[in-house]
Amino acid sequence: MSYIYENSERFLDNVDDWLCKVGTIFLYALMLVVVFDVVLRYVFKSPLIWSHEIISYYLMPGLFFLSVSHTLKSDSHISVDILLNYVSEKTRYFLAFISYMLAVPPLMITAFYMIYQTYRQYINDEYFSSGLALPVWTTTILAALGFSMLAVRVLLKAIGFAGSIWTSKPLTKLPLISGTEEHFE
Repeated sequence: MSYIYENSERFLDNVDDWLCKVGTIFLYALMLVVVFDVVLRYVFKSPLIWSHEIISYYLMPGLFFLSVSHTLKSDSHISVDILLNYVSEKTRYFLAFISYMLAVPPLMITAFYMIYQTYRQYINDEYFSSGLALPVWTTTILAALGFSMLAVRVLLKAIGFAGSIWTSKPLTKLPLISGTEEHFE
């Protein structure tokens, strides 16, 4: 089980790293578009007419959805860990397993819904009503990809927590507790 888990995690980490690099490119593109738009607007009185749509439909959603799974991988999501200081490590693994398993169904439903929406928008040849006439599916595919990666990441972490409970060996590490010494190591 450990071998399968580690290889699955390694594969997901590689995909996450690639998506995060693409998200970083989106971030730099966003900064360049904003700076270019501001300079053109206030220096030449001629702003970019397409900047708002590109930022709203592609760059911001891409930046968020392409890095959301990587954020969970690095335990950078906001969490409430008040009670975790007072329970054993095995109980922490159990609580993590339960909370992650509760998150899997809504994430999977959302991922499948976004995949369906992307497919429907592509088949129906839907476009934004803006001046650029951008296809709608090119935006929703970012959400579909992000939710799919997050759902798989959460499921894989839940399996790792369950395996850690079952074998009494840490297959996956627990999220750090904020304000403790382990958080600052």
